[in-house]
Amino acid sequence: MKALIASTTLALLSAFSSAQEANEESLAAAAKLIETMEVRQEMATGFKAAMEPMLQPMIQQLGLNPEQVAELNEIFTSWWEEDVDQEAVIEKFKNVYAETFTAEELTELELFYQTPLGKKMLHLMPELTQKGMQIGMEAAQAKQPELMAKMKAFEEKVSKQKAPAEEAPAE
Repeated sequence: MKALIASTTLALLSAFSSAQEANEESLAAAAKLIETMEVRQEMATGFKAAMEPMLQPMIQQLGLNPEQVAELNEIFTSWWEEDVDQEAVIEKFKNVYAETFTAEELTELELFYQTPLGKKMLHLMPELTQKGMQIGMEAAQAKQPELMAKMKAFEEKVSKQKAPAEEAPAE
């Protein structure tokens, strides 16, 4: 019996060790992929691209002049560059990639992103993502009346279900 427990424990420990090595291998491959994809630079570019439309309502609401707009932009830029722990964000990206893909798959992705087509894809990905979001938003807006009708029916149903429960005498 002791031999069975010992061998089972040894098998579990070696399986855990293999999984840990694979994880370390995947983490290393993810780190290389992140470098190839220039994620740090893309994060900065993405932040700057998102900042203007994000700040526009605030600029209009506050009626800021160009000098104040520049100051507001500087506040957000310095916050991004100095306060946001970008290395922690990169570390989380690395973990997500390592959990999602095998080390072999990560290596294949890295090789792809080193090709001219892969580089083009990386360069165009933010634009494609933005266009995709716009398409989705337009499709959702076009069907907003249908959603509102379904929400109204749901609210009425919930109200009717609550009404009898509220009218029931307490025991």
